[in-house]
Amino acid sequence: KFSYFLFLSKTDVNSFYAQKYKEGNHERDPYHNFNSSLRLDYSFGNDLDITFLNHYIYSKYEYDASSSDDDDNIAHFHQGVSGIKIQNALSEDISQEFQLGFTRTYRKHWESSSVNYWYDGKTYQVKYKLDSQLLDSYKIILGMDYLREKGEGKYSGSSSPDKSTTNSKGYYLENIFTPFLKFFISASYRLEDHSNFGTAGVFNASASYIIENTSTKIKASFGKGFKAPSLYQLYSFYGEPNLTPEKSESYQVGIEQNLFKNLKFSSTYFHTHLSNLIDFNTTTWKYYNAGKAKIQGWENKLEYSLSKEIKIKFSYANIDAEKKEDGSRLLRRPKNKAVLALTVLKNRFRIYPELTYVGNRIDSGGEKLKAYFLATLSLSFELNKDWDFFIRLENLLDKDYELVNGYQSKKFCWYIGTKVKF
Repeated sequence: KFSYFLFLSKTDVNSFYAQKYKEGNHERDPYHNFNSSLRLDYSFGNDLDITFLNHYIYSKYEYDASSSDDDDNIAHFHQGVSGIKIQNALSEDISQEFQLGFTRTYRKHWESSSVNYWYDGKTYQVKYKLDSQLLDSYKIILGMDYLREKGEGKYSGSSSPDKSTTNSKGYYLENIFTPFLKFFISASYRLEDHSNFGTAGVFNASASYIIENTSTKIKASFGKGFKAPSLYQLYSFYGEPNLTPEKSESYQVGIEQNLFKNLKFSSTYFHTHLSNLIDFNTTTWKYYNAGKAKIQGWENKLEYSLSKEIKIKFSYANIDAEKKEDGSRLLRRPKNKAVLALTVLKNRFRIYPELTYVGNRIDSGGEKLKAYFLATLSLSFELNKDWDFFIRLENLLDKDYELVNGYQSKKFCWYIGTKVKF
């Protein structure tokens, strides 16, 4: 049995000002993007399936590196991701999965006619996973993966490209079991072996329990993490070769509750401790280890179904993210964020209005970014089972807001398009 999926999209934005228009920057910074995805699946029967994936992105855009206009600031970005996956059932209770993957990312910047920079990165990945359902209540997963990263970049003025390579191997074991009805436990351990940073072990454990009489689900998890710096963070023009890996320790507890027949509520408390946090210094234009940090807070969600066609969703998150050494807030992270969304599905029409509130944030140099409301509206109409027509309106309130200090985001804008399935 053969199946396929193809996705193509193109976006062109010609009237955007990266730096603030009201501060005197009247130079437009166009943005162009092409995006494609291809998936091919072939099944040889009940025991063997093969999948091929390919994803490609190309972007070209102008940008402002300072508050002044600069027509020469043009960037190109290419990224291709390809992979093949083979799934094989050895028996009713045992299956295996094998994956090969390749990624290439190429970016090039022109700062002026005499200054430019490019970076070319490649990754090669191999993965293997074995699933075994030993008992009805016990499943074990064994796996390994290998990742090779290669990168090279050149800044105008340097005599030759800087080249670098790293390798990492990972081995993991996961246990999933149900000691008794409605109680689920998962525990995993992973051993990471990195060519630059040696060996590190991480683990994760989670549990959930369902109380049927009250339609309540209680859940909790705890884990430790290890994240090595990327080649770009280490060896690009903006890199720092002396970076050390990020380490994390986190836990969360939460509850999910069905209230009445058509109302759902969930609340989760989370806490993450980070050490050797990797951040970007806008003064030196280099990545660096920012020390210890903590991220903790609450996330609450509410979903109400007015009917089969109409649903209302509300979410609110309160997040405290700060560096431990001086108590300063982590950059560009809001303390408060809320989203109110409505979904209407009526015959062939789909309507998705959404209102988002993002609280104030701190940017480089202690600059405070103001809170803002953002309203969007998406409309789509199904002409037939293979053809959709859509309109998307963004920033309906035409608000001035910034994600990065000094760089305005899009004012009111609209997109119109169609989706065709083959």
